[in-house]
Amino acid sequence: MDPENIIQNNGAHPRAIKIVLLGALSFLLAGPVTGIPAILMGHREMSKYRKNTEIYLDADRRIIIGGMILGYIGIILTSYLIVLGLAAYFGWDLRELINVST
Repeated sequence: MDPENIIQNNGAHPRAIKIVLLGALSFLLAGPVTGIPAILMGHREMSKYRKNTEIYLDADRRIIIGGMILGYIGIILTSYLIVLGLAAYFGWDLRELINVST
């Protein structure tokens, strides 16, 4: 067992906290800048969790998944806002682009 991964004092796993913080920041502020690391770190920690469930609490697994979900949402939201910003800047008619008739 890696001593860095052992939970002490029944606290949350340090990387789980980092993942959820990065995911929350991507949702609130930074989009892909913090969303991509949250997703990559989350997938890495989930693979470690599957290999050795003894070093994680079940709550850590939920925190990691929550951080990954926030990371995905942050990236999607930022991408959507970038497309809307470009459309407004260049004067694109989005209804025409997606063939929606009114």
